[in-house]
Amino acid sequence: MSNPNRSSKQPSHSVLFYILLGVVARTRRTLFHMAQAGGYASIHHESTFTDLRPGAEFAPCLEKDGFAFTPLSHSSVRVVSWGIPDGRPKLEIPYGGIAINLPYAVPWVQVRSAHYANGPLVVQGYDDEVLVAQTTAQLATPQLQTLTLRAVQINHMRMVIEDGESLLYHIAIPRGDV
Repeated sequence: MSNPNRSSKQPSHSVLFYILLGVVARTRRTLFHMAQAGGYASIHHESTFTDLRPGAEFAPCLEKDGFAFTPLSHSSVRVVSWGIPDGRPKLEIPYGGIAINLPYAVPWVQVRSAHYANGPLVVQGYDDEVLVAQTTAQLATPQLQTLTLRAVQINHMRMVIEDGESLLYHIAIPRGDV
């Protein structure tokens, strides 16, 4: 005899469990693919300069959020408000470029920058002193560009510029132990 309180159209608890298990598995795969593609703030470690005062100068380097930004020309790094996005603080990449020590070794680094020069902005990733990844910003494109380096391991990088000016707005790496 069947239970009069139970509808034959209700799924059993085991069916609901397997449906929930499938949703969890799809969510984990989605988060993994987002992390590989440069994901969202919840799954990576990042630094912006929006909390710094425009006009501030840091010598010999700026240490922020576990990153160390050091000019290759041994001058100082400066926070500016000009360029895009308009009025928002960003780091000016000095003539010659900037070295960036990462808080830990990573398989990818993503930077957002604006480039105001006739020559290229070259972004290089290193594993110790060995060049392992390189990409170049579009020439003289006054808009934010997202550049991503990928390698087995990157522990520091350089943004090299020989002509004109560039701005660093954002840097992100996969989340890890800082």
